[in-house]
Amino acid sequence: MSNRNKMFRKNDSYLHITYSLLIIVHILALLAVVAGGIFYASKNVNIWTGLETLWFVVLCLAACLGIFVSWIISACVISYFVDIKLIRNKLYDVNDNHLNNFFE
Repeated sequence: MSNRNKMFRKNDSYLHITYSLLIIVHILALLAVVAGGIFYASKNVNIWTGLETLWFVVLCLAACLGIFVSWIISACVISYFVDIKLIRNKLYDVNDNHLNNFFE
């Protein structure tokens, strides 16, 4: 039984790595939107009209909303895989508590 537990734990470690990478990627994407917006705004500040300013704000908000929706979908997919692995542990009678508090 311990060999199976070790095999499952190694397989489950990829979920933790993926979750950490998703956090990093989404934070970097938000920082890129902010940095790109600041760069674009500072470069073209002299020729802006009211409509261009509104369009710039709408694009920045849409980009941030898109990143937020991507984060929600990614968290749901990771949660789905955690649930599958918890069901697997119950089927094989493996008592592994590190998945029970995955998101805590």
